[in-house]
Amino acid sequence: MARRNEKPMYYEYIHGKETFNEEDAQEQDELASLKAKSESGESSDFPHKGHRNSLSLNFDRFNSNPREPVQNDEDIESEFELEDVHLARAHWIQLFKTNMQTSIVQHTFIYMLQKYKHMRPIWIFSRKIDDNNERWVEELMEDIKFRHHSASIQAALTMIMDSMDDINQMEKLCQEIGAHHFFYDAYEPYLEIVQESFVETMKSLLMGTTERLDTQLENAWNQFWSKIKADLGYGIALQRHAYLAQCVTPSEMIQVRQMWDLVKKHGLEDAGKMVTAAALRTYEALSDAFQIDLHITLNERTQAFIDFSKKIMEALNAAIEIYTIERGFERLPMVLKNFVCECIMLEVCPSLVRKAFMEGLINMLTYVLGEVNMNEVAVHQWSKIYRVLEQAIITNIVNY
Repeated sequence: MARRNEKPMYYEYIHGKETFNEEDAQEQDELASLKAKSESGESSDFPHKGHRNSLSLNFDRFNSNPREPVQNDEDIESEFELEDVHLARAHWIQLFKTNMQTSIVQHTFIYMLQKYKHMRPIWIFSRKIDDNNERWVEELMEDIKFRHHSASIQAALTMIMDSMDDINQMEKLCQEIGAHHFFYDAYEPYLEIVQESFVETMKSLLMGTTERLDTQLENAWNQFWSKIKADLGYGIALQRHAYLAQCVTPSEMIQVRQMWDLVKKHGLEDAGKMVTAAALRTYEALSDAFQIDLHITLNERTQAFIDFSKKIMEALNAAIEIYTIERGFERLPMVLKNFVCECIMLEVCPSLVRKAFMEGLINMLTYVLGEVNMNEVAVHQWSKIYRVLEQAIITNIVNY
């Protein structure tokens, strides 16, 4: 149910007019600032305080562990030092001398966008890809946003390589970069795709050259990525933990709970059906627009639809009720464990699911509360509530 006299929220998303992920223009300056702080030994709370989505996060004093690590730090560091990963750094330097770094990074993205279409909605430069256009790769390579983002990734990799002699500094740098990318919809599973895309791109692009990957070099690069994946992922997890604790103020929660009481009076079952039906319609529209063949089959007339709608509202209700001033939503992931196990959808596009269910939630709230009450402030508050729910779900998926 679209709001009166307005295009659906996803309209601007499809047509590249959304602003949430359009802050890439700051990224080069942020990386340069981070590198300067890194070299000077200055402590940094990254993302920086100027970032409008930033939260207070200091890696040196953060005591709460947001997730159980796959390996402890000593195991990772020992394994990292034993392998000849410095071979990867020497190779990266040689690729700079032969002017191949830029091509490697750009074609890494091409590989991802061709093989993993559900990644396309993440970046504004890839949202308009049309598989029917035989020249989309060439056109993307000329896109200024794509070129800028590729250059930023190339610079970040070089910074990491430069810090490799100091393992503690390297870990902190990667964690800070990971924390920064939390606000760009980066999730730990995406790092697996990045590693595969990077290594496979190198194998194909460098074949037949003096810089081609042999077994030793490929192992070195995989070892390098295994290390930085752990640190980047830990940074993402730390920032997620901080977000759950700090993203909503007590005064905002008072307003959210007052609005939620009105939704309860309307009836959670009916509200859940409205949210789910609108979300499914929006998701299908987005999937078609992005040419992503990952559809959700859930007929509105079935008991499965009704059950799913109920569980969605139960999860939202749990999120709203569990908030405390002292801990925010820190305990929500534990509460939602069963929900995730019962309701997780594997073959979907996560970015489109977020857009779709946010659209459904706002439509329901607008219907129940009225357009006057669902102003920009209210929409912003509820977008944070949905993101809290989403991040609690992701925590369970990552730790599954």
